[in-house]
Amino acid sequence: MVTSNDARFNDLKYLEKLYVKRKYNSYNIARIFNCTPEYVREKLKEYGIWEKRKFHGDGRKVSAEGYVSVRIDHGVWVPEHRYIWEQEYGHIPKGLLIHHLNGKKDDNRLENLVAISREKHGIDNLLPAYSKRVNDLEKEVKELEELLIGK
Repeated sequence: MVTSNDARFNDLKYLEKLYVKRKYNSYNIARIFNCTPEYVREKLKEYGIWEKRKFHGDGRKVSAEGYVSVRIDHGVWVPEHRYIWEQEYGHIPKGLLIHHLNGKKDDNRLENLVAISREKHGIDNLLPAYSKRVNDLEKEVKELEELLIGK
């Protein structure tokens, strides 16, 4: 295992979790570790963490319609919801689109995204997906209540 000479970066698994899993950019990590973003990028590259994520937080923009796009390799802009979906499930088959279950176009959490055909994109056809999401949330709330209350 690689360790850092800088005590702030001894927990490389935590650094990797912030950068790869939580998708923090170098500016946010720099605030946590009390250093410069340039230093964070240097450490990410030095310990092989930089390469584990294609999008490095170099850019983010919102379209007039409210969709968020992110800049990935070589300045290519892609819709963030499609990018997140593809990182988890792979290529989106032709004819499918990625729908935001809660209707918020900037809420690109994986649990808020569903692949659906254009024909089924109407509200009546989305009710099963909405019902599943509501059930999942109700189950999560119940589990959290049990943890907090101790039942």
